[in-house]
Amino acid sequence: RLIHDHSHAKLLEIGLKKFDWVADIMPVETNIVVVVLSEPTRRDAIIQTLKDQGILCIAFGPGMIRFVTHLDIDSIAIEKCIEGLKKV
Repeated sequence: RLIHDHSHAKLLEIGLKKFDWVADIMPVETNIVVVVLSEPTRRDAIIQTLKDQGILCIAFGPGMIRFVTHLDIDSIAIEKCIEGLKKV
């Protein structure tokens, strides 16, 4: 079951690389995706924008956001998430 979560995290990583608000992504080895923001001061605003769209993530240190894939997240949810990320 975890193998699916890990592959969904990789899909999310690939999608996140397309956005200019993403400066870097820590190596994705599990179901956790940590994004380093190009503008660290926008962290909380980005988290709120995503939350307003039903995309949940948390602050993970200064200028970073953490996403986690899990049992309730499938590839369709990842696609919807990537679409929502375009609104940041």
